[in-house]
Amino acid sequence: MLPDLDAAAQQPPAEPRLPLHWQGAADPFGTSPAWLLERLGEPGLDPAAADPTAHLHRLALRLRELGLCGRWRDEPVRVAHPGGPTQIERGCARVLGIPTLAVHLIGWSADGRLWLQQRATSKAEDPNLWDTLVGGLVSAAERPSQALARETWEEAGLDLTALGDLVAGPELFTRRPVPDGQGAGYLQERLLTGQVRLPAGLQPHNRDGEVQRFGLWTPDEVRAGIARGEFTLDAARLLLRVLDQPPAFSAQAR
Repeated sequence: MLPDLDAAAQQPPAEPRLPLHWQGAADPFGTSPAWLLERLGEPGLDPAAADPTAHLHRLALRLRELGLCGRWRDEPVRVAHPGGPTQIERGCARVLGIPTLAVHLIGWSADGRLWLQQRATSKAEDPNLWDTLVGGLVSAAERPSQALARETWEEAGLDLTALGDLVAGPELFTRRPVPDGQGAGYLQERLLTGQVRLPAGLQPHNRDGEVQRFGLWTPDEVRAGIARGEFTLDAARLLLRVLDQPPAFSAQAR
C-alpha cells in the first residue's frame, strides 16, 4: 500500500513547464506552462525586478483577475531570491510551481492509539477526509517550529509547549499536478513532522472551524481506513511510516 501511495505523490507535470528564474540565480524559483505566461501578458515576469515582493504581488493579483490562482487567503509563502527570500500569496504558489513547506503533528494517546482530525466539509482541498492531528503550511514569516505551534493551537486548541517531548517524525516530499489555476498547478512540497503524546484526559478541540471532529484510532483501524481511501494522501504516507514504531517518549510525556 505504501509504495502505491508514494508513487501517487511523485508524479511528473501534466504538461511541459518552463523554469522561472531570477536574474543572477542558477536555480529556478518555480515553473509555469508556457500558455500561462502568455495569458499574464505584459509586463509579465520581470527577472530583474527591483522590488521582487511587490512584483510578485502584482503577478498574483493578475492571476486572480484571470481566474488562474487557487483560493486567495492573504497568506504569503516564501519564494527563493538571490537577494534574500521574498514572498507571494499562497494561492498562487502551486500555479507557479513554487516549492512550499508544510508541518504535521502526529498525536499519540497513552494507550498507543492515534488522535486524528476529520477535515471540515468546507475545506477547499480534501474535505471530509481524515488527517493527522494537525497539519498546515509554513508562512513566509514563520519558522517551521512556529508554524507547528500556531497550527496546533488553531486546529486542536493545544499548547504545543505544554505537551512534553516533541519527537521528530518522517520528512517527505510531494511532487504532483494539482487543479489550481485551471489545471496549471504543480505541487512541490516538503513535509516536516513532529510526534507528541497527549496526556490521558486531554482532548483536542478545534478553534478555527477547519475540523469537523477528532477521533482516537488504533493502528489497525488507521490501516483499514487508509485502505478504504478515507485519509488524505499526505496523512496516509506519514502515518503508515510510524504505526509500527511509536516513538519512545519520556516519562514526563506519559
